[in-house]
Amino acid sequence: MKRQNASILLAGAVILATGTRFAGATPTMRISDGSIANTFTVVDDTAADGSMVPGVVLFSGTFGNWIITVNTGVTMPAAGSATNPFMDLNFIATSNSRGGTLTVEFSEIGFGPMAAGLNYEIAIGGTTQGSVACTTLVDVTNGLFGVPDGPSIGSQIFSGGAFANEFGAPGTTSSPFSLTKRVTITHLSGAIRTSSGDSQLAVPDGGATVALFGVSLLGLGVLRRKFSNL
Repeated sequence: MKRQNASILLAGAVILATGTRFAGATPTMRISDGSIANTFTVVDDTAADGSMVPGVVLFSGTFGNWIITVNTGVTMPAAGSATNPFMDLNFIATSNSRGGTLTVEFSEIGFGPMAAGLNYEIAIGGTTQGSVACTTLVDVTNGLFGVPDGPSIGSQIFSGGAFANEFGAPGTTSSPFSLTKRVTITHLSGAIRTSSGDSQLAVPDGGATVALFGVSLLGLGVLRRKFSNL
């Protein structure tokens, strides 16, 4: 029931947009605690996906030293399109007293070409009792999850409480290309700790981006209250 509620809450924040989906494109989430042996992949519209909405991928559960983590990725066809990219990764994770590192990636192929002169708008916000590193990978070879050390947009690390940032970056006019949102959460040992937030990429659209980002953070507030009652 909690997984269904989380799916409805976060998927309901999506502003639907029409667009052509690249043949063979399938939004995919990958979760890891730093070891190859403990890496889990969730493909859109498969049994592991907690959402029934195409373009929305949801993972909710225990993972290694992480008591609970709920991660939701949103992209086309649920929001945005190949030529008007949209990618959002919403996350919340609580670690046990051993702490550790949790990496959540959300990726999709088949974007582009963007019209010349269009820019990306990146918005990041949340809270952490450790540190949170956020980046967006752009891969012009169109590989799922991109090139590990390839071109990125706005890699940033936040620590110690609330964080937020918003900035622009040049769009990508080549085609096709993939986009990957990567969030790495690190908690020290010694106490139960929680980090949560939202990392979003969109093309400015007269305010819809900011509105959706605000709704996503509101949803995180509800989830944090649920976590505090576990």
